[in-house]
Amino acid sequence: MDKLKAALVRVARKHPELRQAMMDNLREADLDGNYMSRQGLSKMAEQAQELMGMITEDKVLEDWMEAKIVRAADMLSSVYDSMKHRG
Repeated sequence: MDKLKAALVRVARKHPELRQAMMDNLREADLDGNYMSRQGLSKMAEQAQELMGMITEDKVLEDWMEAKIVRAADMLSSVYDSMKHRG
């Protein structure tokens, strides 16, 4: 969590227009350690669903796009598998 907070602070410094929303999220994350994870998963699910509609069989993705999708799926699967087998 400390690395995430540090990264968010760096982004907030670079993008002052996002600072207040990000600081609000950090405060909420301090109250609920899972807040950022749930928020991130919600956004991922929403964007994944939208991407499914955008990527048709005749649509060819650029290599970097495909690589990012495969990497994200792999990382999410790792967390899922770990959580599922913890019981």
